Amino acid sequence: MRRVTRSQTDKLKRSAWEIYQHLEEEICTKPATTVLLGDSLIQNFVHHSNLVKRLGSTANLGIGGDKIEHVLWRVKNGSFPKDCRFVILHVGTNNLKRDPPSRIVGGVRAICQAINKRHPGVKIAISSILPRGDADDLGSKITKVNSGLRGVMEAEMVIIHKAGFQQNLYRTDFIHLNHPGYVEFCDGLEKAICQVGC
Repeated sequence: MRRVTRSQTDKLKRSAWEIYQHLEEEICTKPATTVLLGDSLIQNFVHHSNLVKRLGSTANLGIGGDKIEHVLWRVKNGSFPKDCRFVILHVGTNNLKRDPPSRIVGGVRAICQAINKRHPGVKIAISSILPRGDADDLGSKITKVNSGLRGVMEAEMVIIHKAGFQQNLYRTDFIHLNHPGYVEFCDGLEKAICQVGC
């Protein structure tokens, strides 16, 4: 197993396993009360540090390309900061083309259950899947998933973002957010933290 060194600053160019190793190292040295957990949408927050500061003391545990099963494995086998009080979970978009809505919702519920089991007392907010502009047939599926997420009782709240694809908030792949998109995304996360009281 190859060790990840601190000199490798651009984690977006590393493999998922290397990123995971690096995150585990960071958790041991960096205190944080809020964990941002999920896929590339969370990972890419590293390019918007001024926005992340609005969320308080955070640990970014996002890995690009992660599906629900990968995040579930990380929750079961990885670490959270010892001071963690709040988790924002954003995952599922990478499962859309393969899995039905019910399986995606069930997977998110399983992640929440695993968090509650390993880290009792930690509050969870689920961030809904954002609209995508790369495939027209995914819109109704996203709506069904987000509707189902409202019923995941293992979380304190579900953050439902604006419906409808807004091209001005996305990069040219129509999947990942640009800076204005992250501003709006961060607004929802910040409100969730305030509402839950962390």
